[in-house]
Amino acid sequence: MAGLILIGFFILSGLTISLFFLLGKQIGKFYIENIFIVGLAVTPVVAAYLTDLYPDMTSRIAPLIARIFAPLALLASVLYLIALVWSGINISENRDILITFNLLLIAVMAIILFSLSDSENLKIRKVQIIILLMLTSVTLIIDLFALHAIITRLAGGITPNRAVVLLSNLLILIHLSLLMPGLYRAGFKGETTASAVKMTAHYLPVYVAYILLIIFVFPFIFGFR
Repeated sequence: MAGLILIGFFILSGLTISLFFLLGKQIGKFYIENIFIVGLAVTPVVAAYLTDLYPDMTSRIAPLIARIFAPLALLASVLYLIALVWSGINISENRDILITFNLLLIAVMAIILFSLSDSENLKIRKVQIIILLMLTSVTLIIDLFALHAIITRLAGGITPNRAVVLLSNLLILIHLSLLMPGLYRAGFKGETTASAVKMTAHYLPVYVAYILLIIFVFPFIFGFR
């Protein structure tokens, strides 16, 4: 339950700070000190209260994510892209925005995965699957923006951080590309989400291999820098 609350909280926090930043307003310090810290402190209390109030809620976390946070994440992602295009800012020249971009990408990707974990049991299955398809499409566009920015920054040399971010964005790009056909068939062809769920399950070991690569191989490749 706490994880569910934090996913939504992180996305909305990142969106809020980023949008104001793009508008030339530096609210990061104020937001973190007065809202973010308070939100983190309150989260366990709220999660404990909800769990006590609704004991069976823990078995419904995935559907709850799909019904609430998937549409919210879709709206947040679309607004973020509009703000980015409207501002004309080149994210490859701004490291902070690029980091925010990738955090948003990872958070939205997590919501898609959580939503798919129990999408077969959603009451409004078709609507939710279409929302997930739209969210996957928007996230794919965000990933392409991020990849372009990262590749542009590689002109200044390959660093451990750039290599890690580049590889993670490539893995997410491949995953999203593989997800879209299954979600499309489920949303518009009357099929179930079984193919998308199965593909995701088979792809998760790729992320595990990626994490192990970063932990045990990258330090040697980059001389422990």
